[in-house]
Amino acid sequence: EAGAAAAGRAAATRSVARSPNTLLVKNLPYSVTEEELRELFTRSGPVVRLVLPPSHTLALVEWAEAHDARSAFKALAYKKFHQVPLYLEW
Repeated sequence: EAGAAAAGRAAATRSVARSPNTLLVKNLPYSVTEEELRELFTRSGPVVRLVLPPSHTLALVEWAEAHDARSAFKALAYKKFHQVPLYLEW
């Protein structure tokens, strides 16, 4: 039990390197399509990869250039999309 608690604390303090090119997009409506997301996020620059799991409630968007990801973050964080705000994370 003590070993599991120690492992949990160690995992909690370990930092994970975040990609400057990739955003996690949360709070998506279930009805959203990959094409809609690609159109929305391509406005900031060419999207290299877009992952939309079957739940359709979140997505990963990756650009080739970090400045394109920053531009998308500034333009779209907390903006309404299909009547709900987009939550973006690095």
